[in-house]
Amino acid sequence: MCAGSTWPSDDVLLQKFKLDAKLLEALGLLHNNKIEREMVMQRFIDPAFAYQVPKERRKFISSGKNAGKLVHRYPYWYFSSFWGREMRREPRTFGSAAFHGNFIPQIPIMAIKRFTHVGDLVIDLTAGGGTTLDAAEFLHRRCLGYDLYPYRKDILPAEAEIPEKAKLIIIHPPYADLAVVYGEKPGGYLQSEDKETSFPKGKGLSVPPMEFLAEFKKLIQTRIVPNLPPDGHVVLVIGDGWRDNSIWPLTARTVELFLDQFKIVHYITKYVGDWTQRQRGIWEYRALARGFGVLEHEYVIIFKKLLV
Repeated sequence: MCAGSTWPSDDVLLQKFKLDAKLLEALGLLHNNKIEREMVMQRFIDPAFAYQVPKERRKFISSGKNAGKLVHRYPYWYFSSFWGREMRREPRTFGSAAFHGNFIPQIPIMAIKRFTHVGDLVIDLTAGGGTTLDAAEFLHRRCLGYDLYPYRKDILPAEAEIPEKAKLIIIHPPYADLAVVYGEKPGGYLQSEDKETSFPKGKGLSVPPMEFLAEFKKLIQTRIVPNLPPDGHVVLVIGDGWRDNSIWPLTARTVELFLDQFKIVHYITKYVGDWTQRQRGIWEYRALARGFGVLEHEYVIIFKKLLV
C-alpha cells in the first residue's frame, strides 16, 4: 500500500480522527501549517527531497559518510529522555477513548515516524483500544494488532498468525499484578453486537511478577524475535508497581529479557501523574502510612535487534 493510491485522503483522515491544528502540533504532525505525514520518514533525507522540508527546519550534515544529507528536524520531544506534564493524552484522536489502559498516541507516532517508512508493517502485540492501529493508518503504514481479548473488530486474537516480518513491534503489557486487573475471560469486542464492550474483570494477565516474566520471555522468543528483521525495532511501554509495601522493579527485570538479542537505543521516562485530587490524596495517604513513594512515571524503552 502506498500513499496516494489505496490510502484514504488527508481530508478523510482528518475528519475521521477529528484532528485540528492544535492537536496535530501536539502530536508532532504539523510543521509550518503543513501536515507532515506522507513524506517517507527517515532520519537522513536525500538532498533531492530537501524542498519538502521548510527552510527553517533544514539542517545538512557537513562531514562523514552522511555528508550533504538533510537531518529531518522532528520536534525535540521525539529524542528527549523525559516526557513531562506537557505530554498529555488526546482522547479525541487515536484509539478507543473508553478503553481503560490506552497509552498516549505520541508513543506510536514517534516510533512509527522514526523507525518505519510509508507502507511498512507495524505490529502491536497488545493492541488494547487500537491506538497504534489508528496512528499507523494516519501515517500510511500497514498495521496488525493482536490482543488476548480483542476490543475492536480490527484487532486479532493474540494467538493469530503473523504473516510477515514487521519493521516495528510495539508492546504495552499489563504490569503483572502490580497495577490494574486485566480480563479473566475472553470479552472485548462482542461479535454478535455492533459495538465495543470492555473486557470483564478477572485475573487474566494479572499474574504474579515472576510468572509474568516467564510468560514474557516466551513471548519474546515466539512472537517478537522471529517476526523482526535484522535492525528491526521494539517499543516496550512498561512501569513498576507496589508489592508487599515495596516497589517491585518489573521494568528492569523485563528489560533484562531482551538483552541477549537486542540493544537499547532509547530510554524515556514518561510522566503519568494526571490524577484527580481524590486519587492523589489516597496515594499520598498510602505513601505516608506505609513508608513508600508514589510512582508517577512509566518507561518507553526502544530496542534494536542485533545483527546475527
